[in-house]
Amino acid sequence: MQRVRIAIDALSATDREVLLMRHIEQMPSNEIGALLHMSEAAVNMRHMRALERLRKVLTSA
Repeated sequence: MQRVRIAIDALSATDREVLLMRHIEQMPSNEIGALLHMSEAAVNMRHMRALERLRKVLTSA
């Protein structure tokens, strides 16, 4: 659990928000985009890249 927290803390604030809204709050991309003033496509790209960064950090240790 600590490794996950460290990996999440290493993300940018926006990436953390996107992951929180998507996975914890179960919000769709269009709603996240409206709240963060981003397009739905930008939200989807940030989400994908944030997950990839987390995967790299968690599998490297």
